[in-house]
Amino acid sequence: MGDQDISYSLISAGRERKLERVRVLISSFGLSYSQAWSEGYVSLRDAVENKHTEISKLLLTNGSKVNSKNKKPSNTPLHFAVINGHIEIVNMLLCRGANIDAKNQYGRTPFYNAVESKNMEIIELLLNRGAYVNARDSNSITPLQLAIEQDSDEEIIKLLLSRGANVDATPLLKTVVKKLSNYF
Repeated sequence: MGDQDISYSLISAGRERKLERVRVLISSFGLSYSQAWSEGYVSLRDAVENKHTEISKLLLTNGSKVNSKNKKPSNTPLHFAVINGHIEIVNMLLCRGANIDAKNQYGRTPFYNAVESKNMEIIELLLNRGAYVNARDSNSITPLQLAIEQDSDEEIIKLLLSRGANVDATPLLKTVVKKLSNYF
């Protein structure tokens, strides 16, 4: 079996949720063959994105890199776990040392994605684990500005403010003025 065949077999087994097949492939060939394949996908990222908790755990236990990134948009497994709202995998990745403030090519952190997804449980978890509340994306938009722009629940906005979100940010003021102008 060639390197690419091994990599493809591992990815296919993961997508099909065949935990034992993944286990056999890893024990037979290790992870050196499976870290990335020709399109730049990473086995762990793929398992996380598809909410395969046990396969994600198996890959992490066997040496998958918790902070690996796909080519575009350069998301880490933590970004994908947050986007998919899978709190168990988010916790697992954080316990394994995932970079809570990793930025993708748009400058967005997993915390930014949690605010974008309006997932209060994950927002609270990330804040409690030390996520930077004032991280700006590549357009200088903060999570607080994003929350206001997308009409997030008042509770999310209050939480961000209580955790030190910067209310003096210029883009935030522009967003508030824009929102208020809709009422006049």
